[in-house]
Amino acid sequence: MYSNKKSDTIQFRKGGKYIIHHRINNPPLNCPTEYFDTLVVPPLLEVDLALGPDTFVCAGTTLRLGARAANGLPAFKYKWFTPDSFNTKDTLTYLDVFMSTHDTTFRVLITDKNKCTAFDTVNVFLKPNPKVDMGPDLRICWYNSVTVIPNASNAYWIDPNNGDTLAQGDTLWWQWKHNGTDFSTDTIASFAAKGVYNVTVTDSLGCTWTDTMNLFVNDTIKPDAGPDQIKCFNDTLVLTAKGLDTMGNNKVGTYIWWKDIPIALPEFSRKQVLKFLAKTTTTYVLEVRTKEDTTQCFAYDTTLVTVNQLPVLTLIPPQKYCCDYGNIALGSSTFASPTGGEWQCRQVPAYVSSNTFLTNDACDPTKAGVFTLIYTYQDPGTLCINKDSTRFTINPLPPLQLKGGYYCQDKIEAPLKPHILAPLNLNSMVQANWRLLKTLPKPGGGNNTINDLVYDADGSMNFDFRLKVDKGTIDLGSADRDSIILELTIQDGEGCYNKDTVTIYIWKIPVITFNAFPDLCIDEGVVNLIKLSNTKPDDGYWTVINKTGYCDSARLRVGLTAPDTLNTNKLSPQLGPCTYWMRYIHTSSGCPVQKDTMLRINPLPNVNISITPTGNNGRFCEIDPDVTLNASPAGGTWTSSVAGVLGAGVFKPTAVQAADRDKWITLTYTYIHPTTKCDTAKSLRVFVQSKPVIDIVTPDKDTCRSNVMNFNLTATYAFTSKINWVHSAGAIRGDFASQQLSNSNPVTYTLRPRGDSATKVVVTAYTEAEGECPFASDFMIIDVNPVPHATVAIDDPDGCQPHTANFTTTITNGINPTTATYQWDFGDTGTGDTQDATHTFNTVGTNDVKLKITSDKGCDTTIGPMKIDVYPNPVADFTPNPNNSTTAALPRFRFTDQTQLQSVLGSKLVNHYWDFGDINVTTDTSTQTNPEYYYTSDTGTYYVTHTVVTNHGCRDSITKPVIIGPDILVYIPNVFSPDGAGPLKNDKFLVVASGYTTYQIMIFDRWGEVLYKSDKLEEPWDGNYKGVPCQMDAYVYCVCVSGKYYKFQWRTLQV
Repeated sequence: MYSNKKSDTIQFRKGGKYIIHHRINNPPLNCPTEYFDTLVVPPLLEVDLALGPDTFVCAGTTLRLGARAANGLPAFKYKWFTPDSFNTKDTLTYLDVFMSTHDTTFRVLITDKNKCTAFDTVNVFLKPNPKVDMGPDLRICWYNSVTVIPNASNAYWIDPNNGDTLAQGDTLWWQWKHNGTDFSTDTIASFAAKGVYNVTVTDSLGCTWTDTMNLFVNDTIKPDAGPDQIKCFNDTLVLTAKGLDTMGNNKVGTYIWWKDIPIALPEFSRKQVLKFLAKTTTTYVLEVRTKEDTTQCFAYDTTLVTVNQLPVLTLIPPQKYCCDYGNIALGSSTFASPTGGEWQCRQVPAYVSSNTFLTNDACDPTKAGVFTLIYTYQDPGTLCINKDSTRFTINPLPPLQLKGGYYCQDKIEAPLKPHILAPLNLNSMVQANWRLLKTLPKPGGGNNTINDLVYDADGSMNFDFRLKVDKGTIDLGSADRDSIILELTIQDGEGCYNKDTVTIYIWKIPVITFNAFPDLCIDEGVVNLIKLSNTKPDDGYWTVINKTGYCDSARLRVGLTAPDTLNTNKLSPQLGPCTYWMRYIHTSSGCPVQKDTMLRINPLPNVNISITPTGNNGRFCEIDPDVTLNASPAGGTWTSSVAGVLGAGVFKPTAVQAADRDKWITLTYTYIHPTTKCDTAKSLRVFVQSKPVIDIVTPDKDTCRSNVMNFNLTATYAFTSKINWVHSAGAIRGDFASQQLSNSNPVTYTLRPRGDSATKVVVTAYTEAEGECPFASDFMIIDVNPVPHATVAIDDPDGCQPHTANFTTTITNGINPTTATYQWDFGDTGTGDTQDATHTFNTVGTNDVKLKITSDKGCDTTIGPMKIDVYPNPVADFTPNPNNSTTAALPRFRFTDQTQLQSVLGSKLVNHYWDFGDINVTTDTSTQTNPEYYYTSDTGTYYVTHTVVTNHGCRDSITKPVIIGPDILVYIPNVFSPDGAGPLKNDKFLVVASGYTTYQIMIFDRWGEVLYKSDKLEEPWDGNYKGVPCQMDAYVYCVCVSGKYYKFQWRTLQV
């Protein structure tokens, strides 16, 4: 404190010893006089802000100002001052201020109990935090990595020596974290693992700034183009693309197919499934593109399709054959090369058998057939199949059909054209030749040749063949007729031949001969007049003519029904008997001749017949007595249409057999006139009725009871128009379709047995009493037995696989349980045969259990299905990430549940219990589905147990080891001075590392030349290259250090 006043007041703020220096100047000589005195001030009330002198504070820091008072008398009152006149409660000994915008001066005023005051002031300068910016969040593909160079251009540093504000530059301390774990202190970081990345920079004052970036990594794509394939030319090739998964995951993607490597535009296809014909050997490249968010990733797979060419085939050109060529063997090289293939007929496959063309089967006699023959050959080396075809034309033989005939020798010669039925136009043939297969003699000796008998009367290109038949050419000798056999061969325009033969008879002029007609009766019936008179030749005809002394021909003409037939039944019984004049005429030889004779027809005798008794208009029962037969005139003979029923003048009904009853039997009396030998037969009819019979063919019933029982009853019966059914059960218990009597057959009988007791019913069927015979009857018996009634109790109807259940059976009616049999079907191929059963179910799901109980009478009932639900057990499993091991630097594992559980009966997982095997803590458990756990820093093997429980209480556990290995620690300097001055450790480029197993270092100059290389940590670089010191410069190094479980690489741009 200074003052130039003569007197002044000094206000002391603190107690202590003060030196008072008083100087008095005496002008004009200015000789000063100085006085010193000591003043002791007792301790005063003092206040001191805890920050001490003026200070710096990082932006964003909450600053607590604490006031310390001394020498005062409590209690104290506090009053705080800021540039904004901020005032807190007087009772607070501190002030919390958030420093965020500007420098601030703080002042505190303290008043003690004696009203003494003291104050203190401090200036707090706001130090901006060093800003760093990592940029926006990134998304990359799984095969990419990113190098992040944060922007720290806004960071600065205050020189502690002179207070200058400088750009921070490399003076910042950098700390990188991945998901909360430190991994680097470089200014630049490269990484590829997804997660949250933080970088924190700290300046010389300890002010920090942290920026965060999320790195998203697209899922790995695993395209599958399918296996390599070998195809034949023009085979159908199917390529199926796999590996694109966009279902429910917000991904979009596509398949792209490329041809050949390297791939080049244009692309081949974007379809998932390609189907086309293979032409050449090609490598197909499948590209799978997926896009998550805004990042698109790619992956590739290839498949090689090898295409083999088809074998070259040489086939015979199209051929023509005639139907008579015979079968054609196709297996030689004449028809196809190379040989060894298989022939087929496209139109009719059956026409080729074992590589032989069946010409006879393929022949159509009416038209030519054109057939495509396909030759299929498989190359034995490539197994490729090729096909080619040729044509066979199978021409029919020209149609040829000859018809025989005969000629009288007065014909001289006859044209042969009428004998050729086919072809219709012989002139359409290329050739026509006759051959003589059988000949006849010439007059005067020797045999005729073909040229003697046949000649062509048309000298032009047309055919007009003639046959000579006159006596001057053919000598028949003593024979009335004889024949020649001719063969005609023709050839059509296709070169096919055909031949046929014809027999032609040669007749002399015929001579008619016959025997005299015997007398006929008017009832003679149909008579062959030619055979009756042995007329020769027999190909003429008989007729009747009028002649004096004989009957009118008109009476007989009505009975001449054919040239050789007389039917006397068509003549009048009164006018027909008479004597007629007959004539035989023969014209077929071409030389008509005729001859006459007489024919007499006699009348029949008159006869009367009857029976005694006459019965019911001739109807009798099979049990009736004999019937007398009456006839006039006597002397005739009785016959019957049924054998064995006639006696001495009587008819015997009892002798009629079953096959002859119930139909009319004819009894005939025949009388022969002693002179004319003509006979008369008269008949009467009798009917013998069979005695009715009935038989119930449905056997007696011994059956099991039901509430309403229907029985289909059938009876066989005969000789009655209908039958009737009756029963003994009464109207309440039984009926035939609600009736007590039924005429149906078959008939349904309905029985309602009483309770569970046995029931017996008699059912009777009888015939109608009708006709000449009495009725008949038959009966059957129905016995009804009771059916078992039972209940089954199940002690435990559901449980986890395997599940055991006990079944207790109780019969509730009169069936004896000891004589009954039991048949269990547990629904899983298991069976049993005891009354009570125990069964273990191993099949997951609902098992339908059935029990069949059968009484000693064979009556059974089935109980069920009874439901037994067997729930599936889960198969516990999980995967640690990292898989199985990590280091003590990051002793953390994420565990992913991979438990398998069948979705049967609504089964689902409801509880997860994890024990991470960390013996160092008691909180190493979790109930999360996919938990995360941090182990202590101790290295070692930990056994993780995962237990899962379903909603049905079914559970399973699995234990797997995880390993925590030691860290790899590496320190790399960024500068060294190999000049022999300073600390010795700076004379060499010395890398420090621990926890490693292998080590390698390489140092390059600016042009990439290797200056130094070593795999020994104890051999640092001394700055020389080939014994010569390197110049002062920046160099590039690569350090690679690997441990037991991990490998780390450091790369930098300069040293």
